[in-house]
Amino acid sequence: MSGSALHVMFIDDDELMLKAAGRMLRRLRPDWHFTLVNDPQCWQEAAAEVDHQPELIISDLLMPNLQGDELLKQASQIYPDSIRALITGDTSKEASVLLNSSVHFMLPKPFSEEDFVHVLNSAERLKQMPFSTACRAKLAEIEDLPVLPRTILQIRQCILRPEASIQDVSDLVNREPPLAARLVQLANSAYLGFQVRTSSLTESIRRLGLAMVEAVANIMLTQKSFKQLDPLIHQQIVNRYLNAAEKSKALSERLHLPTREQEKIYLMTLFCSIGELVLLEKGAAPDQLEEFYSFECGYKDSLVICSYILILWGYSVDMAESILRIGREQDLSGKNIDSQVLLLAMRWMESETSNSMETFLRSLPEQNKNVIESILADTP
Repeated sequence: MSGSALHVMFIDDDELMLKAAGRMLRRLRPDWHFTLVNDPQCWQEAAAEVDHQPELIISDLLMPNLQGDELLKQASQIYPDSIRALITGDTSKEASVLLNSSVHFMLPKPFSEEDFVHVLNSAERLKQMPFSTACRAKLAEIEDLPVLPRTILQIRQCILRPEASIQDVSDLVNREPPLAARLVQLANSAYLGFQVRTSSLTESIRRLGLAMVEAVANIMLTQKSFKQLDPLIHQQIVNRYLNAAEKSKALSERLHLPTREQEKIYLMTLFCSIGELVLLEKGAAPDQLEEFYSFECGYKDSLVICSYILILWGYSVDMAESILRIGREQDLSGKNIDSQVLLLAMRWMESETSNSMETFLRSLPEQNKNVIESILADTP
């Protein structure tokens, strides 16, 4: 097995389902090693027969003698670095009970090729991240990480369909009234360059673009994952990052960055809220966001958690690594301009919150100061 190939275990007592899954997996990743097990009680022996420990373990839930959630709990103790996915016929009801540090993904039954592609990509990308073994073990121990909301998966799948329209996305968003209202509000933002007001959700989605809609949906719809965090605090944090995201979009436009880069920076800014929300949910104080777990030397805990979750959600290594770089450079002419623009937007937002705009502007290099002042001059 090559160094880039992963070892995947698939456990299901249904022989026909096991063979069908094996064929699909081997077609999707022909160079990977797949171990198929139909007796859940023998999964550890099967894993030990392969020199390379499994990076991804997928198990059906309902099996005799050993259920899938218990099997994955064993796997989390023996192979703490592994990614673990549970297949169940009722993801909606069981997700809150079964999702914990032992289970990273809930896959529907019957599953689709898209479901497997998402999990395989995430496992592959996570292996590429610059995390030490100790860091990966700490991340694997965290329970109840926010899962990608089903509505987001539906929006993603809708976007990928060639025949899909803006109206199709609008119909999905309409199922979440608070999200729909926030998108209309953003579509009237002066910072984002919109001068003519609209109350139409479809027009709002057209203005914002599908990438921005997906990002806003992500941070708003994950609220259900945070059971200990006061909903008011959650909303305040979301509002802060939405404010910062508007500023990052204005900055990237003023710097004449390509449209795709502007969208990436906007998404990155919003996604940074996830790391902060998770740490607060786990009991961190606001001044402990950098070293609450001490995941990885040189990286802030909130950014490590954020990048880890984004990989699990299926986002790119490039996006996750850009988030990790935040704060390392502040030169807008540097090669990592996405991380630098995001940091500048966050500092700008914080200066407004603390009424210290003049002090903030004086602290900036002349180039950065001129860019912000030009945006302020053009904003009503």
